[in-house]
Amino acid sequence: AYNSSIQIIWDLGLEITVHGDVAGDYTGKHFAEVYPSMGYILENFSKYQSKLVMALHAYQEKEGGSTEELKKRTISLLNDWTRMVDIENIPLYFALENNRKKATSVDPGNSCVGVVEMVQAVNHPHLGITWDMGHFLSNLREDESSEATSGTGSGRIPLRSFLEKVYHTHIHGLSTAGRTHFPLIDEENLPLET
Repeated sequence: AYNSSIQIIWDLGLEITVHGDVAGDYTGKHFAEVYPSMGYILENFSKYQSKLVMALHAYQEKEGGSTEELKKRTISLLNDWTRMVDIENIPLYFALENNRKKATSVDPGNSCVGVVEMVQAVNHPHLGITWDMGHFLSNLREDESSEATSGTGSGRIPLRSFLEKVYHTHIHGLSTAGRTHFPLIDEENLPLET
């Protein structure tokens, strides 16, 4: 069903992006071995699109983990993966996503600054950023000082160092209760215009 769904999307003339995961036992010399669920996509995508984007979250743990250790693990994995796709000449671009802050987890990617630090540490053209606009807005509303931004009020956007590396976006609003992945309703829900 997985491969059939992907093929239907391509047959409709659309392109795909993949939301991957860093949690797992990734071993192998080739990316298709390291990430087996990408096998069908890697074998067939060039018939339908010129490149692939895989959005990813940094390593994260429930309470008690070390932000620095999770950051190091994320950087190490992304160094391995970007070198691998570079050597194999696969036009696969990883896009590390900014996450929303959660009281119950330790996540080095739960701010724009954290994401930029990891992307800059890897410093590879196959690694950029997924700007999750809903997560960004959620963090701004939870703690105005938590995000490095330019602008004021609802017109605040991430700093240039973040925006220059954006390869992909997730656009979703917030409910009145602040829940993410909510349909876009109005400017309060996600101030797209500003």
